[in-house]
Amino acid sequence: MRGKFLPLVLLAALPLWSRGGVQSGVIPLNGFIDKAVKVTASPEESLGYAFMLDDTDRHVIGTWSLSSNLPVVVTITHDDLTHETTSTATILYTLSAELSENSSYLTTENSQGGIVSGTYSGITIYSDMKLYAQLAPEPEADSLPLPPGYYYSTLTFTVTGAT
Repeated sequence: MRGKFLPLVLLAALPLWSRGGVQSGVIPLNGFIDKAVKVTASPEESLGYAFMLDDTDRHVIGTWSLSSNLPVVVTITHDDLTHETTSTATILYTLSAELSENSSYLTTENSQGGIVSGTYSGITIYSDMKLYAQLAPEPEADSLPLPPGYYYSTLTFTVTGAT
C-alpha cells in the first residue's frame, strides 16, 4: 500500500512547486498603416437591369459604396443612353447620386458627360448609397424617331487625391 500512495502525493504537490516565483509572458504585437481606398457599385437587380424609357420618373438604378482612410474626391460621370445597334440614337438623362448616408442627392445636368462629385476626408465608410436615373424632360423627345430596342449607358467612378 505504501508504494501506491507515494506517487499520488508527488503528483498533488507539483502545482505548488510551479507557483513559487513570479512569471511573466510576452505577446508580440504587430501592426501597420496602409493607404486604402475602395469604391464599389452594384446595379439594382429588381429592375431586371432595365426600365421603360418612356417613363420620366426617377428610377433607382443601383447603389455604390466607399471606404477610405485618405482624403479623396469621388467623381461619377456618365454618357448618354445609346441604342444597342444605332450609335446615333441617344437619349439624355440625369444621374442623381447619394454622396453620404441619408444625404441629399446631387444631380448631374441634363447634358452629355454629366458629373456628380463628392469630397471625403479622413476615415470614410459609406455603404449602399443610392444611384438614380431620370430621363430628360424634353418636349421634343416624343417626336424624335428613336428606334425601339435597348439603350445603354456607362457610369464611371473616378477617385482622385489618394496618394
